Amino acid sequence: MVNEVGKKPKLSAPSGTISFSDEDLQGVETPHDNALVINTNIANFSVNRVLIDNGSFADIIYCNCFEQMGIVKDRLRPFQGALVGFNGEQVIAEGTIELPVTLEDIRYRKTIMTTFCIVKARSSYNVILGRPFLNSARAIPSSWHVCLKFLSPKGVGTIQGNQKVARQCDVGCMKSKNSEVLTTDDPQDPRPRKQKDV
Repeated sequence: MVNEVGKKPKLSAPSGTISFSDEDLQGVETPHDNALVINTNIANFSVNRVLIDNGSFADIIYCNCFEQMGIVKDRLRPFQGALVGFNGEQVIAEGTIELPVTLEDIRYRKTIMTTFCIVKARSSYNVILGRPFLNSARAIPSSWHVCLKFLSPKGVGTIQGNQKVARQCDVGCMKSKNSEVLTTDDPQDPRPRKQKDV
């Protein structure tokens, strides 16, 4: 006698179609050549100056930001190898850590566990979210529309980038290695902030 084994119930998979249109340009200053820089929640911290970079094969948190988050370094796992920047210089990662990243707009929310390389280097950015995160989150950026769209179980969410912060980060990137990379006229505090419990 053979008993039929029931199929496992399907988990609610993200659904919807991601597309971009001129409606997504509302509030965007055009023409522009800005990078896509957003604010997002990482490990219950609101973090700004997050660069969305689908050319990066790693997700990175810079040490300055990581230290301000107050996460103990004992949680870091060893990282084998080195990261290579676009200038060809190798950067040794302090280690890796898995942290939750939450994407949300006014209607949709999605949290993805993400493995970050912790890097000690000067940067105008606090975090770089690269291809590993974007693919895991099923998120698609459009630098022209200055937004990131992501699939959630209930629909497509949209996170708007911040052109002013992106321009300030560009200025910081062009400064020499010995100069400060964070501009002082930014109305947003570049440090990560602890989220309040709701």
